[in-house]
Amino acid sequence: MHIKSQYVLYNISCKDFFCCRLPGMNWRKCCYLHDRRYCRYVCLGNHDYMGNPLTQIEYTSCEHNDEGLWYLPNSTYHIRHVLEDGTAINFFALDTNGVDSSLRWRHPNLGDVLRDVILPGLDEKLKACPKNEWKIVFGHHPCYTAGADHGVDGELLRTTGSTMIGAPGFGLEKILEDNKVHAYFAGHEHCLQYHKQEGMSTHHFVGGAGSHTGFCGGISERIKLRFIDPTMANGFIAAEVTQDRMTVQLIHALDNKVIHTVQITK
Repeated sequence: MHIKSQYVLYNISCKDFFCCRLPGMNWRKCCYLHDRRYCRYVCLGNHDYMGNPLTQIEYTSCEHNDEGLWYLPNSTYHIRHVLEDGTAINFFALDTNGVDSSLRWRHPNLGDVLRDVILPGLDEKLKACPKNEWKIVFGHHPCYTAGADHGVDGELLRTTGSTMIGAPGFGLEKILEDNKVHAYFAGHEHCLQYHKQEGMSTHHFVGGAGSHTGFCGGISERIKLRFIDPTMANGFIAAEVTQDRMTVQLIHALDNKVIHTVQITK
């Protein structure tokens, strides 16, 4: 996802832009295949836990990252940028992998860390943010997706009470709403999507269409999102931020066609 202000260009990666199981392919090669020289703010995805996610964190301070183009100082972090006109943008990166049932059997502490450490820490940092500043949270797993399989994890991530699988939810959506977060960006599901629940503040975007496309387990009828890319083509998300407005566009990669636009105001 690209976020542009009048003065600065940011690149946020919610993954998946590669799969670590592909022969001869790794995350460093994928990020340096072209000559776009701007910093990538990265969060960890489920494919990273199929290898050693610590290597991606350590690369941030590695001598090979001498241009500082890769930024993943911890599994969860907060960065704040103040633009020349005084506009402040806060980015909060989350490690949401504790919600992923395919990982918890190999990493049994991930769920407890997400529930007891990461999400309370996010809530605390959001509460410390001035109310007039932009607040953007990004993590790998979406709260809302039309995918049948990943939709189960989405409900588990966002819900506070019991979920369809009988397990208690992690309650991310309540944290986002309580703190008036403007947007939550995610990857994981390989289709461009957008949703905003009626009466709620946070806009939810899924931009995981940078790799192969389609829904894991097909499309579910359990939830109706405001927008799903019907072509399920490769694409990305671009956002332009000004002092009082954020314009978010869902864009097809091959022809640069804007397929959906959302206007967010403070």
